[in-house]
Amino acid sequence: MLYAKDSNDTLMIARNANKNGDYHCPYCKNKVVLKNGSIKASHFAHLHKNSNLCNKSETYEHYMFKYELAQKLNELNFYVVIEPYISQCYQYPDLIINNKIAVEIQFSNITIDNIKKRSNALAKIGFDVVWIIGKLKYNKRTNILTLNKCERAYIDLKKRQLFSWHSDTFVLYRYKIVQFIGGNRFIAHREQLSYKQFTYYFYKSDSVMLPCNFKLTHSAIKQYIKNCRRQCSVKEPSLSVIYNLQLGETWICENLGIVYPEQIFIQSHPIYWQLQLMNRIDKNKINVREFSNTIKYNEFYNYEVNRLLIAQRIVHKFQKSYQNIGYNNVQN
Repeated sequence: MLYAKDSNDTLMIARNANKNGDYHCPYCKNKVVLKNGSIKASHFAHLHKNSNLCNKSETYEHYMFKYELAQKLNELNFYVVIEPYISQCYQYPDLIINNKIAVEIQFSNITIDNIKKRSNALAKIGFDVVWIIGKLKYNKRTNILTLNKCERAYIDLKKRQLFSWHSDTFVLYRYKIVQFIGGNRFIAHREQLSYKQFTYYFYKSDSVMLPCNFKLTHSAIKQYIKNCRRQCSVKEPSLSVIYNLQLGETWICENLGIVYPEQIFIQSHPIYWQLQLMNRIDKNKINVREFSNTIKYNEFYNYEVNRLLIAQRIVHKFQKSYQNIGYNNVQN
């Protein structure tokens, strides 16, 4: 951490601290020591590494961005408090804005459970929670945003948006999430934000209507099947259905890979769950709850996915599409 309190309970920045001073953590109150080095910036470290009471260590980038953001929002006439202690939920959010918005900055890895726990605790006492995470991989040509399972948990699903700070270019981005299309790939539109523009999204958002159906490209479907074959096992779930129903790759590309609006909630690849559902329809064994248990779902910090309801919807929609599908003579 980059600051601690001295014996007079005064907050002290590490670069101005005395090497022989007596300091303690402002959060857990345990003793910390000043570390000076030629490579890493001056910082405080807990004296006892086995202390599990404090999780407020932060990177230099986190620290610098937090204080810059606070300063810029202050200049825009927002009332900003840095890391106040919220006694109702025993938390220290990075910033509280106008006593209403809790901004959490997270550049290191934490668990999805931790993300949701911190968010829910703040939301329950009336705060709107906004997360800002680190640099993300984005293809401007294809509008494909790559998010791992943890990164996608920071999506504000109610507004279908995600904020990211690129510390190497000092740029704040907003990603408007359009749809999830399997693997780690999301379709998203990216915009660079000024700090003033960032504040617009505290209270406003674009339309949150779910997108219409669209279809994966043949190349995307072929790549998924190729990845399945790399496992070199006919017991691979998707390949098993393909072999049992004698489906040809060309037929799969032409008839499956429909991306329904509900796909945003579903972590499983569209081809995977459509093959599993097709297999159940073929055997006349459609149990929505059992089918739901074969699917993995995405998790979001401010939205609890009703898994059974999502499964019911995609079963109903796929069954309607299935009426126009025949596969007994499509081997190739």
